[in-house]
This record gives sequence, structure tokens and C-alpha cells, in this order.
Amino acid sequence: MIESIGFTGGIIAAQLTIQNARYQVTVHQEDDRAWLQIGVKVGPAWETVVVTGAWDATTIWNPDRILKCEDPDVAFRDPADSEFTMEVATYRWAERQGSQLALQGTFGSHALTTYVSVTPHQGVRFVTQLELTTETQLARCFNHLYFAPQGKLARSCDPLDFAWLPGLHKKASHVCADHFFRAPLVVVVARGRYAALIPDLDIFSVTRDLPHALDLRVTDTLLEGPRLSYGLCASEVDGHVYFDHRPAAAPTLPAGELMYAFNLHVGRCAAPAEVTRHLSAALWQQYGRPLMAAPQPQVLPFAVYGDRYTFRHELPASVRYAQVAGDEGAGIENKRRHGANFHAWENDMHVGYGLRHYGQRRNSPTLRRIADGILHLMRAAPRRQGAFPCIYNFDEAQYEGTLFWTARSVDARHGYDTGAMSVTMWWLLKWIDDFPELDAPALLNLAAEYCTLLMDLQLISGAIPTYLQSDLASAAQLKESATTAISGAVLAQCAFLLKQPEYTRAAIRAGHYIENQVLPGLRFNDFETFYSCSPKPLHAMDYWSGICPHNNLSMQWACDMYLALYRRTKEITWLESGEFLLSVLSLYQQVWNPSHLPGHLFGGFGVMNTDGEWNDGRQARFSTTYADYYAVTGEPEYMERAIAACRSSFALMDIAENHANHINSVEMPHLGAGQGYAPENIHHRGRDTGYGWSGMNWSSAGGLAASAYLERRWGAVYLDVAARQAFAIDGVTVQVATWTEDAVSLNIASALRDLPLPYREAREITLRAGGWERLDRDPADLNLTLNGEGPFAWTPELQEDGLRCQLPA
Repeated sequence: MIESIGFTGGIIAAQLTIQNARYQVTVHQEDDRAWLQIGVKVGPAWETVVVTGAWDATTIWNPDRILKCEDPDVAFRDPADSEFTMEVATYRWAERQGSQLALQGTFGSHALTTYVSVTPHQGVRFVTQLELTTETQLARCFNHLYFAPQGKLARSCDPLDFAWLPGLHKKASHVCADHFFRAPLVVVVARGRYAALIPDLDIFSVTRDLPHALDLRVTDTLLEGPRLSYGLCASEVDGHVYFDHRPAAAPTLPAGELMYAFNLHVGRCAAPAEVTRHLSAALWQQYGRPLMAAPQPQVLPFAVYGDRYTFRHELPASVRYAQVAGDEGAGIENKRRHGANFHAWENDMHVGYGLRHYGQRRNSPTLRRIADGILHLMRAAPRRQGAFPCIYNFDEAQYEGTLFWTARSVDARHGYDTGAMSVTMWWLLKWIDDFPELDAPALLNLAAEYCTLLMDLQLISGAIPTYLQSDLASAAQLKESATTAISGAVLAQCAFLLKQPEYTRAAIRAGHYIENQVLPGLRFNDFETFYSCSPKPLHAMDYWSGICPHNNLSMQWACDMYLALYRRTKEITWLESGEFLLSVLSLYQQVWNPSHLPGHLFGGFGVMNTDGEWNDGRQARFSTTYADYYAVTGEPEYMERAIAACRSSFALMDIAENHANHINSVEMPHLGAGQGYAPENIHHRGRDTGYGWSGMNWSSAGGLAASAYLERRWGAVYLDVAARQAFAIDGVTVQVATWTEDAVSLNIASALRDLPLPYREAREITLRAGGWERLDRDPADLNLTLNGEGPFAWTPELQEDGLRCQLPA
């Protein structure tokens, strides 16, 4: 049965409603307009959260009320027109068609219908269909929704408790273009309610030739409330990196039908953390997890990327040796960055972790020599009360303070950088954890000396300044910033290892600073936010959305800090904050294989909300953070994201296997075509495939460090005995045949055999198991059958070393 309402004029009030157990959508038609009211069930009643119209004051100075509706706005140009026409496709007819509502409007000679339905899991679903009667250049068609908790507008949501938009505005005409659709959504939270708009990526993929965009406005809107928008929108890159709505860039479409769709999630919440955790998990469940069944973008075993390419070509061309402090030092030479870097970006201690692991695994004297040399080069840096320079300039045979262009406002050559020093120390602590053959007491003494410096620098607020002059005086720039997080992480981890109460107190103070001053507004304002390729003033803010510019490197640092604080104190609030921030970081991970950009990009990461990178080299660092959270929480999503990030770290390599398996088409003839070099990222400047190699650290060597970390701790296959789940990590498939209280039967095979260009060599892999602490059981209780062989008792030796097994050719 179809019920309809509509009129030719006058004020007539009517309504139609659809609902399920959670959501209710009512279309009101009055004063020749149709508008929506969307609510959620609260006890026995319904509570409004989102509207598309309202009876509102004529102006803020005139209390007389009029009906204001934000219907889809359309910009188009028909063949006979010389200029674009901007119209509102006013909904003047509505009907209920079974379980959905249909709202109909027109623009020019064309028609527009929005279908609205309620679903159990995807929220309120909107599908907008356009019927073009002639060939048309379509520049824009946006649906708009207003956040109105308890039906209140008039700026009642000011200030928002939380807001998210993947790409910000620098001027009024900017939009969040589909270039930022890594895990696309727009979210607002206030007064214990939330609204989130998520594009339907499946329908987007069908209409990939049409430019889409998201938007969020908290000012300059028809109604006085936050406005969430999505639809078709022609845009072009503007600056570095924003997107400007430009009608001239619009495609010309033939007569016919086209559509776009999105899902609206609304509800009540106790805190923003509930919302981001739910939404990031939902995106992963819908798009990311199904892609984990295939190995791509991985096309080789992790170690083979090194053996065939990185260790054969890039490493010999990049490594350089120097005699320092009476012994041989080694580093990854980067001429553009003045030499070997122990910086917050490129850090040889991170790359050296992978070299040391694979040196041991391959029994390679060359890799072991380089790893030892990297450690010595870091240790030999001259100290000043624990502070040390973070670049070794091979040409000048001396150390420099930090990377010159990121600290150009202070003394980059002779000063110090706590972000760089703390990242170096963080990875030194990882070396101490995972390489027992090292002289741990001597290395911990270096870390302790550095922690003393951090405590001396710490401000009353708990912040730790970023930049130091040559005399250790704090620079004004970023004196109180999110860089504090990585220093807090080092303090907390050293407190855990050395059981020093003063380190614990300093780490907690740093944690409270991040918790109170940075996390609430996502003010992750480290050096990259302001001083790199997307420059902006330190006071920058998006005027139209109210969102601060931020960089996700310091987000990761804060996640590491929160987890280290939890490990040290066992206070659950630190872990809760860490998981909240990890869910925000997850909104930068590419949860799908985008249909509108070339390359197999699933699993990689972007950088910040004012830049355009895909598959940036930092994903190798992020992999370890997600894996660490999995180790503590047992949440499978974290391990899956860690594996996906690690695999994506090899996706841009210039190798025949990537090209033949449709992972990328990147060729770098200026560096040796096909020899494994990888750009720092891709699609950096917009919808092009522009890229550039910035050094070995931010190339595949970072991926090898990430894969080394996963292999040392979780193997190529990992059994979580508490969750009864098997993770396929390194190019394998794992099928659980049976799993009982004391026995597991697995079938493991190569996942790389059936690719267009397959890998079919025999190899040895390591299977590890864990999660016993969540079961309060002895590992020896488990019997394992593998590919029909066994059972093997899971002895303490296997728990220590893992089970080695052969995969045939």
C-alpha cells in the first residue's frame, strides 16, 4: 500500500512514519514543503536527534517563525545553458512505499527522489536517485542533515564534544572530497547524543566516475545547528591539500538515472569513545575484514621482499659507515636529510630492528654488522644531560640536532628535539625487549639518563617541550603540544622496566596533560601539523567545522603512551583512553580498495586532515601499535589491522610481482626500475599518482621492521587459544579443522600460490600461540595437529621458540 502526501500550495500539515525497534523516521509535509525528523527509542518514547527542517525564527533578531528546510541543493548546466544553475530540489511530494519513504523534488527539467528506510544494523538508509532528462553537466547534488539533539537547534549543541571530518576547509568553498575516503564518515557528538553519516562505498564504486564529497558545517548554515552533508560534488585540489568545489570540473552526464547512498547512525552515548569505537569497528567489519581473507597487497613472504630486493639493492646503496667513538657506526644515508636520521619520521633504530631480526634469521653477517653499527651510531652521539643530537652527517663527520626544515623556527643544527629523541629511545626499549643478547643494563642507563632530562624539562602542566636550544632552554614553539605523548610513553615504559616511582609520576603527569588538553579536541599538534608540506599557523582551526588540524603520528604516540601507562599502573582508565584514540586513528586506515584511485591500497594509512597521502610509510610504525593493543586486550580487530598495515607497507614497491599482481604500477627508473624502491606515499597531492622516494626508512625497510616485529612475537601463524582464533599473518591461509578444550587441528597452506604471478617456493614458517593468561591455563595442556601430522604437545620450548613447519613448493 502506498500512502502519499503533497499539495499545490498553502499550509497543510500531514505526516508519514516508518520505524523499527531502534529508529523512527517521520516525514512532515506542511507549507508546501516536506522535511524529515529522525529519532531513536528512549524507553517508551522517541527522541529526535536529526532533522532536515524546522519552524525557526525569521532571523535571530525577529522571533516570527517560518518553516526552513534544507533540501538537496543542485548545481547543473543543461546543454542550452551558458552558466550553471543553482537550485534547491525542494521535496514537494512524499509517499510511503512499503517499508520506505520516498521524497520527490525537481530541478530544472530533471527529477530527484530520496528513499529513506530503517535497518537493524546500518541505521537510517538514504538512497538518492536522479533522473536526468537531457545530457547535463552536474556539478553538485548534496543531501543535508542537521544534528538536533532532543529536537533542539538554535546553537544548543555549542560546543560539540567531538567532531570528525577526514578533510578540512581552508575557505568556504572547500569540501571533504572523495580523495579522503579512506574510512569515510562525518561524526558529531554533543549532550550525550551523536549523529554519523557513512557513505555507501559499494554504490560509490559503481558510480566511481562521479566525484563525491562529505561535509560538516557548524556555521553559515540555514538552521543553527551542525549540518552533515554528502553527495555528488565536483572539486579540484587547492593548495596542499584541500579540495575546492569547482563546477567547471563537473562531468557531463548522459540522460538517464544515477544514484548515491549513505547510512545515518544516530543515538545516545555516554562519551565520544563509544561512538568512534562502534563506527570504526563497523567500517572494519563491513569492508576491511572480508578483504583479510586474501593476502593482497602481500604477494611475497615478508622476508623475501628483503632477500630479493631491499637487502640486495636499496640497502647497499643507502648504508654508510663511519668511525665514531672508537668503533664502527652505520646509518641509512639520506642526503636530503643530512645523513643518518634518528628522527621522529625516519629513524634508523626502527629500520635497524628489522635488520637485526633478519640478520639473525638469515645468519647474515652483513645485516648484523649494519644493525650493530646503527646501535653504536646512536649510542655514540654526544650527550648533554641526557639530550643527544638525532642526525649524523657523514659528509661533515659530525652530529646535528634534528631535521632542519621541521625545526627551522628554532636551532635545528645545534639544538635538540624531544620528539626525535623519544622516538629513538622508544625503539631502543623495543630492542632491549626483543634482543636478549644486547647489553641491556648499559642501554637502560642511556634511557634512564634521558628520563632524567625529561623530568627536568617537564612543565607544571605536565607537558614536555618539543624543541630545546643548545643550552637545553625550551623553545616557545610547541612548548606545550602533543609531542609530550611520546616522551610520556618512554617514561612509562622505563618505569615499567626499571620500577622507578619518579618515572611513573612523570609519565602520569604527561598522561594527564594529553588526557585533559589534547584528547578532548583532538589537538594532536606536533611538528608535522604545522612545519611540513601542509604549513599553517600554530593557531590554525577550521572555521566552518570547528575541527583542529592534526597529525596522526602524535596520535600513535599517545596510543603508545596510554598503553604503557596501563601496563605500569594497571589503571583501566588509561587503557580506555588508549582504545578511544586508537579508534580515531583507525579512521585514517584504508578499510577498502578504493575504486577511484589506482593501486591496491587496502590497509594503508593517511597522515592528517589537511593532507592527501595514501599508503604513507608510517603505517609500518602503526602496525606495531595495533599489535601491542591486541597483546593486551585480545581484540581480534587490532591484530587484523596490524597485519593489514604491515602488508600495505610493501604495496608501493617497484617490483615485477607487484606490477603483475595488480598491486601497483609504480616504476622508479631514476632509482633502478624494478629493484624494490618504494615512494614515501602515493596520491599525495590529489587525484594524481604523484609520488617520490624520500629514503629507505620510509620505503620497504619500514615494512621489514614491522614484519620482523610481528614474526618475533606472533610468528607467521598465531593461535589465540582464549579466543579460539587463528591469524594468518605472513602469506598463508589457516583453516581450523577442529578446536576442543585440549586439542587443535589446523590446515596451513601458502596464500601466494594462486596469484596471477604466484610465489611457489618452499619455505619454513613459525607458528606461535598465546592468550593462556586469559584462560588461566598451562600451555602444555594443548595438543596441536598440523596438516594431518601430530599431535604435538605444546611444550615450554615451543612456547618460547614457536613451532617450525615447512610449506612445500
